[in-house]
Amino acid sequence: MGNNLQMDKQEQLRSMLSAGWTVRRIREATRIHTRTIARFRRAWFSPPQSDSQVSAGDSPGLDSCHVLIHPARIQSDPQVSAGPAPDPLRPGTRSDQVSGLVDVIANLLETSPSGSAQWIWQKLVENHDYHGSERSIRRYVHKIRRTTPTLFLRLQTKAGQQAQVDYAQGPMVMVDGKLKRSWFFKMTLAHSRHSYEEVVLRQDVESFIRCHENAFASFGGVPAEVKIDNLKSGVLQAHLYEPQLNAAYQAFANHAGFVIHPCDAYQPQQKGKVERDVRYTRHNAFEGVKVLQSVEEGNRLLADWNQRWARQRIHGTTRRQVWEHFQSEELPALKSLPSAPYSMLRQSLRRVDVHGYVQIEGSFYSVPARLLRQTVVVRWDVRMVRIIVDESVVAEHRREHGKTIIVTQDGHLPQAMTGGDSSFVRYYLGRAAEIGPCCHALVERLLTGPNAGNPMGVKQARGIVLDLQRRHGSQILEQACQKAGAIRIPTWKTLDTICQNLSDTGGRTPPDSSPAPGSAGSGLQQEHQLIRDPGEYAEIARTRIHEANQ
Repeated sequence: MGNNLQMDKQEQLRSMLSAGWTVRRIREATRIHTRTIARFRRAWFSPPQSDSQVSAGDSPGLDSCHVLIHPARIQSDPQVSAGPAPDPLRPGTRSDQVSGLVDVIANLLETSPSGSAQWIWQKLVENHDYHGSERSIRRYVHKIRRTTPTLFLRLQTKAGQQAQVDYAQGPMVMVDGKLKRSWFFKMTLAHSRHSYEEVVLRQDVESFIRCHENAFASFGGVPAEVKIDNLKSGVLQAHLYEPQLNAAYQAFANHAGFVIHPCDAYQPQQKGKVERDVRYTRHNAFEGVKVLQSVEEGNRLLADWNQRWARQRIHGTTRRQVWEHFQSEELPALKSLPSAPYSMLRQSLRRVDVHGYVQIEGSFYSVPARLLRQTVVVRWDVRMVRIIVDESVVAEHRREHGKTIIVTQDGHLPQAMTGGDSSFVRYYLGRAAEIGPCCHALVERLLTGPNAGNPMGVKQARGIVLDLQRRHGSQILEQACQKAGAIRIPTWKTLDTICQNLSDTGGRTPPDSSPAPGSAGSGLQQEHQLIRDPGEYAEIARTRIHEANQ
């Protein structure tokens, strides 16, 4: 139906509006378009412009329409507050109960601007005996908030006064062949908008502090205060009046010389400069980047982007180049950097394992071999790992971040072993040479020639030069290797049996035994205590043949 209504329709529409029908109800009953209803309502029931232009009798039975104004604006604007408080509800669209609670609702909105319509309805039911529906309150509150937008003040900060900090999710990062989620840290100077960015894998307090240090080093100074939200690395317990700060972060703030300024809970607009800057970074520096091959690659990308684009742009608010603004005004106002890096050491006791390492957060760090199976003190931070015994540093390593990373210093292994297979060969050959020539010749046959690289040979050599030498002594082991010389690759058990027999006889050869194999004048032996009788082999062969025929 068009906007030009016939007289009968106009009279019907006037009657419905006078009776308090809503626009939706009128549209459903008459099929008149919403805009047409609104046009006639404005024409018939518009508020008077002045006492001389429109009299109260022009719209009998109806109150004048009013502009929706938030109570906070009424108090702050002297021109508005001079007159009577306007009524945010149009006539005919509210119930009598809501009309009587307009001031109460206004007070609730003033004390809690972010309060939901459901919360206001609950307060009205509990404290003011309201029996209407929640939907009525929701429509009323929505109408107020739609016509009275929230005012956000633009906060001006002096040069060097404040830096704002935030985290945001970054691209996936390849770490040890697996994709891991990353975040990027952002610190923005509130005066010049110069910023620092860094990719991290964790948001713990240690990473949070190191990012601050790196940002201050990049700026060349420290701001007077740092505005943060309520992440656990900075604020343990959010509170409107007395938030509980993280003790480690507070200690770092004292060291660096800045004041921590947390936002109120659920009020990110209080650090709106960095919030806007985070979106700028995500949709500019990381636009189109899905996967980073490493954290270092992400940090190089951010550093190049900041140097080429971010600091060279003309900021939309300040209308100045960010880098020029920072150099001329903000940098001279920053505080000096701390004289020494902040040391955030953690300390714990660790037991050195049988391989000569201590484990720190999934990585292994070597310790001098003389400390095997001993308990040592380990102190570490994000940069260094120190192993301490009796208040003396016995080992120091660069901190590695990752799982199952092995950090070794060659001097920590016995006789400068480097940890490879060839080093074990050299080590066991050297130990065998110390025992005697026969032992050296035997171990050499196990580890070189056709057997080179055989891990079983390394195991046998370790059992000979370490275990048998420890249990029987070098002299008896050398005699056992001399007796077993006729056997090309004797087993460890064979040598252990010979050593045991020699130990029982005090290291002397039994009188009824033949000369030791390999000794001068010895030849092949038909019978020996280590050689089975040929009849046994014949019996085994007959048994196997019989079983196969069956």
